[in-house]
Amino acid sequence: MDISNLATRDNAEQGQWFRFEAYGKKWPFDLKILGADSDAVQKYNRKRLRSELFGKIQSGKFEEISEADYEEIDDLSDESVLVRLAGIRGYQYGPEDKKQKTRIGYEPVVLFDRELKAERKDFQYLIDQIPAVKDFVLEKSRLRENFLSEGKEG
Repeated sequence: MDISNLATRDNAEQGQWFRFEAYGKKWPFDLKILGADSDAVQKYNRKRLRSELFGKIQSGKFEEISEADYEEIDDLSDESVLVRLAGIRGYQYGPEDKKQKTRIGYEPVVLFDRELKAERKDFQYLIDQIPAVKDFVLEKSRLRENFLSEGKEG
């Protein structure tokens, strides 16, 4: 029996494309998101946890860290989102497609006359301007089902 479709590690490491959803609507752009199991996210989480624990130990407030504490620490900064973002692309539609139903390719994403590229400063600008991106990225990154081998998007 081949169980390859359960593998999530490679997809988490490379990232998956997800169509952005917010406010009950799908928007015409994708974000490439790394999974919570990726090396970059794990390295960030370990560094952040060490920093938080050190602060608690130094202040004498350390007892025991729970899963809820860990998630709270992970969500404290924009960095927890920035480390998970790996790409952005907008949908391109044909000139005759006024209702934007048939995507023919991809094009750059523009926010307030600024073209967003797969760069940290542009991702920071995106989450500053659209705070819902933070919740979307964290939700997608944490759900391992999003990184199943059979569920690859392109």
